[in-house]
Amino acid sequence: MDLSVLPPELTTTPQPLVGFYGLDVAKNTVHKAIWDAFNNNRKNDRLQLQFKLIPANYEFPVSKPKRQSYEWYHPKGILKRNWILKHLHILPALVVSFHSIELSDPTWSEKQLQCTSAIQSLRNSLQGRLSRLAIVLIQSGTGTRAAGDEMLTSERISNLSSACDVSAKMIFVLNHSDHLMGHILRLESAFLDVAQSYYTQIIKQIKMHRDQLSANHQVLKVRHQFKLGFMSEMLHDFTTALKYYTQAYVTLEDIRVVDTNCTEIKTVAGFINYKRSRLMFKINLPRDAITQFNDHLQLYKDKTGSRELLFEHYGWLSAQFSFFADLFVDAIKSGLPALQTKHPGIYYYRAAEYKAKQKEAYLDCCKWTTVQPMENIVGNIIYSDFFGVRGNKTGEMVNEQNILNLLYANEKDFNHSGAIISYLGQAMAQFKVYKCLRFRKKLAVSMAEEYLTSGDHARALTLFSLMLSDYRADKWYKIFTEVLMKTFKSAYLSPSVPDYVSCSIEAMSPRILISKTDRIFILENLWRVFQGVVPISNYSSPVNMDQNWEYALQGFTNPVIIDLDKICDLFSCDVSFMENQAVFDEEITIELRLKSLTEVPLKIRGISVVLNSPKLSVKLKAKKVYQSEEELKESELMVLPGNSYRAIFTADSRQFTENDKLSIGRVELQIGSDKRFAVLLKSTTLNQQQIFKGKTSNAEPSKDVNSSCYIVPTYQMCAQVNLSDEPMLMNEFYRVVINLFNNLDSCIENVGVSVTVPAHLKNKVFLATDISESKKILYSTIQINVGDKALQSSTSITYYVISLTRGNIELNQKTWYQITPPVSPSKEPGDFIGEKFVPFDTESPTHQAVDKGTENAANHNIKIEYGENCIKKTKEDTIMIPCQDEIQLTATFYTLNRKVLFKAYQDEDFILRIQMEVKATCDIDILETTLITADNIKIRDSVKYPKISGKSLKCGARLEDSKIISVQNKKDDLAILMRYMNINHPSVTKPTNASEKFKSAIPVAKETPSQITTTAIKSIYGKSVETKVQDKDVANEAGSEPMGVYVVRWRRTNSTMVNESKFSISGLEVIEPKLNIYCFILEKVYVRVPFQLRIQLKNPGSKILSLQATLDNSDTFMFSGHRQLNVSIFSYATHDLIFILYPLKSGWQSIPQLFLKYLTGGDGAKEEITQSELNLYVQRWMPKRVFVHPPHRVLG
Repeated sequence: MDLSVLPPELTTTPQPLVGFYGLDVAKNTVHKAIWDAFNNNRKNDRLQLQFKLIPANYEFPVSKPKRQSYEWYHPKGILKRNWILKHLHILPALVVSFHSIELSDPTWSEKQLQCTSAIQSLRNSLQGRLSRLAIVLIQSGTGTRAAGDEMLTSERISNLSSACDVSAKMIFVLNHSDHLMGHILRLESAFLDVAQSYYTQIIKQIKMHRDQLSANHQVLKVRHQFKLGFMSEMLHDFTTALKYYTQAYVTLEDIRVVDTNCTEIKTVAGFINYKRSRLMFKINLPRDAITQFNDHLQLYKDKTGSRELLFEHYGWLSAQFSFFADLFVDAIKSGLPALQTKHPGIYYYRAAEYKAKQKEAYLDCCKWTTVQPMENIVGNIIYSDFFGVRGNKTGEMVNEQNILNLLYANEKDFNHSGAIISYLGQAMAQFKVYKCLRFRKKLAVSMAEEYLTSGDHARALTLFSLMLSDYRADKWYKIFTEVLMKTFKSAYLSPSVPDYVSCSIEAMSPRILISKTDRIFILENLWRVFQGVVPISNYSSPVNMDQNWEYALQGFTNPVIIDLDKICDLFSCDVSFMENQAVFDEEITIELRLKSLTEVPLKIRGISVVLNSPKLSVKLKAKKVYQSEEELKESELMVLPGNSYRAIFTADSRQFTENDKLSIGRVELQIGSDKRFAVLLKSTTLNQQQIFKGKTSNAEPSKDVNSSCYIVPTYQMCAQVNLSDEPMLMNEFYRVVINLFNNLDSCIENVGVSVTVPAHLKNKVFLATDISESKKILYSTIQINVGDKALQSSTSITYYVISLTRGNIELNQKTWYQITPPVSPSKEPGDFIGEKFVPFDTESPTHQAVDKGTENAANHNIKIEYGENCIKKTKEDTIMIPCQDEIQLTATFYTLNRKVLFKAYQDEDFILRIQMEVKATCDIDILETTLITADNIKIRDSVKYPKISGKSLKCGARLEDSKIISVQNKKDDLAILMRYMNINHPSVTKPTNASEKFKSAIPVAKETPSQITTTAIKSIYGKSVETKVQDKDVANEAGSEPMGVYVVRWRRTNSTMVNESKFSISGLEVIEPKLNIYCFILEKVYVRVPFQLRIQLKNPGSKILSLQATLDNSDTFMFSGHRQLNVSIFSYATHDLIFILYPLKSGWQSIPQLFLKYLTGGDGAKEEITQSELNLYVQRWMPKRVFVHPPHRVLG
């Protein structure tokens, strides 16, 4: 049908047609070689020509008589069906007549007469046509050229030209025995020029006819514009062709669309749109192609035509998308890039959508349209001489009902599902290329649905099964339920017993959004399958479905393995060892708590647990099953909704090896009968409460579970850690006592203890064994060798811990001893030296012999090493010591005007306010505080706040200190000053440069273990202050250097040990100003009493500053003297501005504002200081108000 398909001649690339007359390729080998040279191997490097053999009895299309006027002409259609085909394959632009005539042939006259006769016959056949004629004389080239041959050749060609009435330029000589291919290529070039002149002449003729048309001939205008575009394609003038096609499309839009011409208009519009899109892609205008295609659909998508033929409209829309997608694919193959939002897959998908609508519309149309059975109706009545016009080509009247009957018959025979699946497959391939995987899954589901609709149940089941895992992982249960139910239907119709069982079991999950009635129906069918009975279905199934199911059930002998970890929630399984460790000769008990999450009862035939060890796996069956503490005796367990069940498993630990780690591999639940059953496996989701996107699971919360069990090796020495009752404070030495007990009934040798600071606490926590002033040394690891211990004896070891961080301090403690067995182990060779230890979190074989000194790292706390005559056992423990803050400091930086400071200038005084809060839960005494700074920072104590000190300070006590600070000069490009800081995270501050004045008072800890000898340190550890940057404009984002250290000396109230806490104070950038301003005013100012306002300007730079100073007018002050002064300040010099003010009012009054202006001197020199900088300095350093006292009262 014209609406749904493109004629082949329209999709073919137009190429000039050249006809060959006189070649007998069947009998003449020379002619065959010439034809093959022209026609074969036409690659892209050859000229775009197509050739046609013209037999002797060939009939060219008869030329129609020319019309003098189109005034009363009413065309029957727009585009003739045979016009394109005629110019592509029937009517050649050039007819070449081949003749085997030697120019030196003695019988030249006879041969010339034959050639003339043939040319005249061709001319008569082409009467009225503009086709060109050419002659090719085939030469053998075997004869010798005599003298005067060239003159004879020219003369004979001239005579032949005159006799045939053909231009001498149209007569060619072809020597087939001498470089035939070279002659062929030259002939092709000449033929192309002649053919192009023919098509140029045709274009002129069409334009002449077009110019005769009036405004009433819209149909003919479309036809002529289409012809012009097609002929331009013949000339390979694609830009001009696109222009003509566009004009034809625009003209077609002006034609009014009604039911009688709707089919023709849409058909022609589709043809022209295809041509336009193809040319736009060809000339690299893909965006224009997409835009015009969208406009094309927008224009015609609502022009549905007759209601009885609505399906044709959807078929036409589907064809439009398919044709455009094909063009898009061809353009991409030619190098056009595409995007995820614009690629051919989108259009293939839309084509499939409209093809599905076509199928649906056809079924709907069949309901309300009366269609008669086809009898003796010729199939070509729906075609006429014009595209899109239905009727008999003979011109006979055709009943519309017959056409309608034939259209419905053709639509009925059409394979809609095959077309939809084809489009979806093409779309999936494109979406895969452009990484649109989620949409590709949607297309796969749509394809599976179409397979299911078309009756190909096996392929539908395959596709649905592939999509189940993807949608299950996405956890969109509404979508997943639909896919699962369709998979279930496909499994039934296939039939496939394993898939049917798997889908049935998964449908029991509460995540599957189906009703309880449907769930019960599925469960009943599942048990029918387990019993070998054909399930009952509510689907419309084929007649032989029961027979197919019986055959499938006969082959259902192997159990169906279903992984519950991959499907939705069905059971909640909490499995745990009763103890997380077991002595070597004890019985191991495992408890499984089971609860069904579905709303229907499930019968379980058996429950098993697979127990894994590094060497072997053991499958255990449940010994006892309980429901609400009541033991169940039945062989089959009926798991009811909402009820919890408990199964007990036991295993003998002696079948495993000492130091083994046991884990639960999986839980197996068997459902079904003896012969036919399914095994449900659950492993990775054990003891997990999964959270999904649907409703919350109603499974009971799990209690503490032991997911592993360790076969504990024996350890006969007990190490008891005794901590003080008082809390540990930061920056103090905390006493720890270890008591060692020998519980063995024999002597143990080489007893030792080591304590190590973990890597994440290095340089934050330190250890010491002696804290006397002369022997105070800090370590990160201490090791104490106790020696031999007698049976049932004990000893104590003391060491000290100091921490620079709060929180729980973890220390790694290791104890070890050696014992001499009475008899050498029989399982080990006498010369074996190594260890038997398995890491806690691996499953490598136990008791493996390793070389001495290797495999020392262990995750469990006991390690056993076998030597020649001894066994060494090592136990690792973790000591947890809670540590509290002793003091919290908050430091804030203010200007002299009591405003928080964010940026500082050199030689400017600031206030550093320090607030201290006691955090220790015990009473402490503050003995002394000191602020240490660099040489370039001057410090003065504030008169308002005395130095911090206090005794028996309790938690929450607050103290305050204040310092006046100024930076005199800058040692580096970045000078550091204080800013608002909050001390929250203490840490050790390490200097980054060895030349810095302030270094950490903390000695570097020794990494090598010490034997508790001694040294001393004088100062104790500090903590750094973390800065909270509040103003990004002035913040030093690269990090600031320490300005100084604030030292607090303190002690516990009931102790004599003095501790020091150091706080590293960080600051921001100090800016060197280009001008300093200092203002001096009397302490007391009175009304109507003149006073002096002295403003001192200091030039800190090396260049002279020329300034104009002006004091603004004021309603509250009168002036005496100048209010405007011009001053020049030499480098590093100062200048005083004196203004005499006379107050007029009492109270707080605003001081007249000072204005400074830089004077450049008019020579165009660069300003040393900008006006904005001057305004900033004045705003920062000039006082804003002064308090004016009332006048003195004179008594008496």
